Amino acid sequence: MLIYDLVPSYQPEVSYEIFMRALMNKDVATGIISVTDNYSTFGPSSTWHVKNKIPPWPQPTCYILSPGTCTEEVYATVKNGTAVVKDYIVVGKEEKDGLEKTMQDEQHPLVEEL
Repeated sequence: MLIYDLVPSYQPEVSYEIFMRALMNKDVATGIISVTDNYSTFGPSSTWHVKNKIPPWPQPTCYILSPGTCTEEVYATVKNGTAVVKDYIVVGKEEKDGLEKTMQDEQHPLVEEL
């Protein structure tokens, strides 16, 4: 493997600077500090002990042109015409009384069955 295989062509100057800093024993972050045996940083030597809580799954987005992205309940509202759709994405549902809707002014309920 040649060195130019590792250089991204979309940022050649940045790649060159990083390469030259490493070649000239300068720190990669700034290119100012000489890297010698005395050079060190502070912090833990390992981060394997750091455990983060897994974030919750986001709510599914129902894209009406691809029914596989919808849950059965949401797609049922699309089929019966009570779904509120904006840009082909279900954003809400009409209320039962038909007067109060969970949508903004520019959103319109889907009335035709797919």
